[in-house]
Amino acid sequence: MGFFTPGKSTNRYLGIWYNKVSVWVANRGDPINDTSGCLSFDVTGNLVVTGPDRSNLVWSTKVSDLTIAKNSSVQLLDSGNLVVLDSNGVVVWQSFDYPTNTLLPNLRFGVDRKTGLDRFPTSWKSGDDPGPGEYSLKMVLNGSPQFCLYKGSGLDWRAGSWIGPKWSGIPEMTIKYIKDNYIENQDEVTLSYSIRDPSISARLVLNESGTLQWLTWKDNEHRWVEIYAGPKKPCDSYNYCNPNGYCDPSNICMGQFECTCLPGFEPKSACDWYLRDGSGGCVRKRGGHVCGSGEGFEKVPLAKVPNTWTAHVDRGVTWLKECESECLRNCSCNAYANADVSRRDNGCVTWHGDLIDSSVFSSGGQDLYIRVDAVELVILSAVAARFGGGAVGYRCFASHGQNLPSQYLKSQRHSHEKKAMVAAIAASVTAVSLLAFCLICWLEVKKRRGIREQQIFLFSPDSTTPLEASSKGKQFDERGTNPELPYFDLSIIVSATGNFSLDNKLGEGGFGAVYKGRLPNGQEIAVKRLAKNSEQGAEEFKTEVTLIAKLQHRNLVRLLGYCIKKEEKMLIYEYLPNKGLDSFIFVGLLPMVFSGSSKSHIDKGSKPRRMYRMIRNANQV
Repeated sequence: MGFFTPGKSTNRYLGIWYNKVSVWVANRGDPINDTSGCLSFDVTGNLVVTGPDRSNLVWSTKVSDLTIAKNSSVQLLDSGNLVVLDSNGVVVWQSFDYPTNTLLPNLRFGVDRKTGLDRFPTSWKSGDDPGPGEYSLKMVLNGSPQFCLYKGSGLDWRAGSWIGPKWSGIPEMTIKYIKDNYIENQDEVTLSYSIRDPSISARLVLNESGTLQWLTWKDNEHRWVEIYAGPKKPCDSYNYCNPNGYCDPSNICMGQFECTCLPGFEPKSACDWYLRDGSGGCVRKRGGHVCGSGEGFEKVPLAKVPNTWTAHVDRGVTWLKECESECLRNCSCNAYANADVSRRDNGCVTWHGDLIDSSVFSSGGQDLYIRVDAVELVILSAVAARFGGGAVGYRCFASHGQNLPSQYLKSQRHSHEKKAMVAAIAASVTAVSLLAFCLICWLEVKKRRGIREQQIFLFSPDSTTPLEASSKGKQFDERGTNPELPYFDLSIIVSATGNFSLDNKLGEGGFGAVYKGRLPNGQEIAVKRLAKNSEQGAEEFKTEVTLIAKLQHRNLVRLLGYCIKKEEKMLIYEYLPNKGLDSFIFVGLLPMVFSGSSKSHIDKGSKPRRMYRMIRNANQV
């Protein structure tokens, strides 16, 4: 024991060495920042470490019993334990109660239930800083006591419960020359280890990366040699396969997903599971009945049993069948196992709710019994007959269970025949209803789309190009109208005419008013707006559009397009100044068209009559 400066640090600490390795540090959280440092007793009999001039207290044993003040003493034992003794030689303080990152032989790790003292190691911050790091190794007493590794406040690895000669989650940690001593009673829950061969030096250390190492000293090599390191990734990561799944490291060697659902369970998301994403975990197979329906249990051998924080432990059970019966009596019980495998059928642990953080090993572990429904039980029995029992048979089932022969699956089909029939009928009705609904929606969408296509917007308000016929235009009437005639959106016409302003009104004919307008590209137009109460109906409007579109003559005003919006019907003409065609129409064209006939002699509704109206309207433009 003495003062030291670790690695590249310049700070000073009081520590204890074990074969050249520091195994305990007194002032790990309050270093001395120079080369000073003094260990002594103060006036209260406490052992203290002070800094320069003994005025700066950096560490103390903090014993409150003042009766030891005059006669206290300190001793470093051969075990590496630093103890403070009173006048009667009774230990009033010991370093073994405050471990740093190392558990030495005979150091009792765990919880003193009487005093509440919790002895647990914490890692160093780094190789140069023995201050408390982010990893800690604790004994957790919830449910069945467990050995757990924390990173900060989060559970990083669970070594499992004590099941007799070992921890359920680290079977390979059983070493012949090391004896584990586990005590669980009303006074304490602690674990210590001792070395069977006194010539062997060993230590258990939690390093700064969160790895727990068993190390032994090799005299001939003068160094510490690792004989175990854990946790191992990925299966040792806490809850790696999520609820009701378990991790099998042998799958990794075969290039398969390391997670598998426990018997009677299936992936919550089959798609994610196929993509090797087990974050959703597993759920009970759909349609399974595990409450008074002839269910039973399937054994998962060589298992690390699930987290026991919410498990129920009955130490009085001395027969495994009794444990099974106890689980069957409670519908919420999903699994059971022995509490102590060192004594056959001793103790009973039952799990209720989700099964968290399970895995299997190539050797070691223990038998875990999972509750499954009657159908699953028949299938698994058939699997055992085909692949064999034990771990190998179960793993074959886990890998190939989907490919079982059809005769094994018949029992499932027969046992759920009525349920399948009802489900099929319900599915059929639902499918037909859904199909009919989709058909109605499709017809309605098609109808609305047809209406919109009649009003398709072919001319952009921001266009700066001349008006041209569009090959994408929708025909007004497929039987008679010119498919090349453009359709104008009502918003374009409203904008061009200033919302049909009176200032833009050119005049009014027999069937409606005519307005002057200007398109966004600068072209002037004349818009004939058919009056809503006009005698001219849709058929007449179609005929007029078709006729004017087909009739091209240098003496006629050119029709540029049309617009229809609900009750509105409009023709868009090329604009010409008033009287621009007067001399041509009434001097030259009119006599040629009507061959000298007067307007009064033309029959109403005849084609010449409609021609006359067209020309008259054009003249008004």
